[in-house]
Amino acid sequence: MTKAGHFDLYHATSFVPAALSNTPQVFSLYDLSLIRYPHTHPRERVWFFRFWKRRRMSCASHILTHSEFMRREICRVLQWAQDRVTAVPLAPAEHFAPRNPEAVASVRKRLGLPNHYLLFVGSLEPRKNIGLAVKALHRCRSDIPLVLAGWEAWGDKTWLETVPTGRRQPQIFRLGYVDDETLACLYSGATALIYPSLYEGFGLPILEAMACGCPVICSNTSSMPEVAGDAARLIDPGNPDDLAAAIDEVTGSTEYRQNLIHRGHARAAAFSWTRTARETQAVFNAVIAKNHFP
Repeated sequence: MTKAGHFDLYHATSFVPAALSNTPQVFSLYDLSLIRYPHTHPRERVWFFRFWKRRRMSCASHILTHSEFMRREICRVLQWAQDRVTAVPLAPAEHFAPRNPEAVASVRKRLGLPNHYLLFVGSLEPRKNIGLAVKALHRCRSDIPLVLAGWEAWGDKTWLETVPTGRRQPQIFRLGYVDDETLACLYSGATALIYPSLYEGFGLPILEAMACGCPVICSNTSSMPEVAGDAARLIDPGNPDDLAAAIDEVTGSTEYRQNLIHRGHARAAAFSWTRTARETQAVFNAVIAKNHFP
């Protein structure tokens, strides 16, 4: 397609850069989980990425990512120069805002959900570490259910079958994909979002939940502390007791929940798509100015 005319810049948003040699190219790289956590992906996807990465990375003029953690990770793991990698943060869409109790109740009724629940949002893949949440629910004082909203993805779901001897079976609701309005209502009605992922390049559900007035419990690894700031309860994604304690703190104290909600609103408001667009355009302009192809 690029051979049909002259282009100032090509922005590649897929797994690998496009095979271009006559056009400056910005490549969006969201995370390095295929390198850092290959065991959490299908083998054919890992092979595909490794095969084409060796052949195509040299086609990129610049890498665009979405957190300072990822910028440093790319420079270190892929050995790219710091001036060729830029982090531009994402933001929650304006659509994500607190919903009124009537709208929340209507969604709960339609989906058959209880009045109180914890929420996980994302694909049900191994890297999301949902098994840790299930183990934590076996250990915490609360018997609050867990609602999973997101694509079923890949990997077995053995974590659903793990029931320690003498422990109660946590109630888990698997909703699959939900539309944005339903998701905003789910965030607004949840006791907390739990996001125990092993590794993230950004972690947009953290900000979406905060924007909807939902307290957040998330991992203390990779980009998540950077995104959450001081507005979330951070946990060790390898320690179910730590997550169980966090769940008990959030469910057991209205004051603590309200404090997280207040700080979460302020944190989410610090990110905007206007800023994202402006900083992305600045990257494009800089790459065009630096890379003149005849």
